[in-house]
Amino acid sequence: MAFAQLGIRAVYDLRTSPERVAEPDRLPPGTEYVVADVIGDQALGGPARMVEMLASPEAAQEGLGDGRGVAMWTEQYRHFVLLDSARAAYWRLFADVAAEAHRPALFHCSTGKDRTGWAAAALLMLLDVLYEAVMEDFLLSDLFLKPLVEPLFQQFAVRGRSGTSPAHPRGGAGPSRCGL
Repeated sequence: MAFAQLGIRAVYDLRTSPERVAEPDRLPPGTEYVVADVIGDQALGGPARMVEMLASPEAAQEGLGDGRGVAMWTEQYRHFVLLDSARAAYWRLFADVAAEAHRPALFHCSTGKDRTGWAAAALLMLLDVLYEAVMEDFLLSDLFLKPLVEPLFQQFAVRGRSGTSPAHPRGGAGPSRCGL
């Protein structure tokens, strides 16, 4: 296993319980596994319902349209510093990686942009990396994630075009019209 050759001592899983159950980590023996559920106090909130909202153009429009998608993600990022679960998760991660016994470490969520991206940005800022460099690094996630999410958007658009909802006469609310 290539992962074992990296010598990672600790893995910090920032995902919710349903995410961990759906895709559990498989780690080599001796690797410390730490659950640091960032959004556990709000696991049923908007982002946790994203798959459900994207099940149909109507559901997407209702949950994400008219600026609701942007508002939802703005609020979610606030929760990364306000939720008790977030503060506890990030405190554990930051305190642990400060100790040599937990390094090298890996931390992850589901896609690596939001919870993990926030953690990486915060760690880089704590290490006095220039803000501009931190933001450049954070925004690279969009570039690398686009090939992964583009097929989902295309499938969504096909479902929208095949729908007959009078609310969407041009074929439904695609990602560009629902704040994604």
